[in-house]
Amino acid sequence: MISLSVTASVGPALRMLEQAAKKAAKGLATGTKHAASIIRKNAVDSMPQGNRRNRSKPGQPPFKQTGRLARSLRFDSTNDGGAAIFSNRRTREGFVASLMESGTAKMKPRPFIRPAVTKSLPRLPVLMRTEIAKAF
Repeated sequence: MISLSVTASVGPALRMLEQAAKKAAKGLATGTKHAASIIRKNAVDSMPQGNRRNRSKPGQPPFKQTGRLARSLRFDSTNDGGAAIFSNRRTREGFVASLMESGTAKMKPRPFIRPAVTKSLPRLPVLMRTEIAKAF
């Protein structure tokens, strides 16, 4: 009769897994910030140049008249490791951005963020994989 006894310490393996998880989370956070940056750029680039007489039509992105709306768009990381594109609603430009995106009772929407997200979607998986790989 043969008796075999194996003992192993799981501590080092768990530490390696924890380190890998931290690196992956860092890469994911960086990738999410880059994704938000790409979406913001696509949103700003979608706004054609206009003037006060030449206004955008419903369903089209708003025209750049002064550039204040485009400059008001920001992106930042969130507490849960994600990222957000925002315009401060307390400012005039932030308030206008929300009205343009969703419309009002008297004005049809002139979306520019949602189409930018749709346009950016094909690039995002590759971007995320690249950033996670860079973290290792």
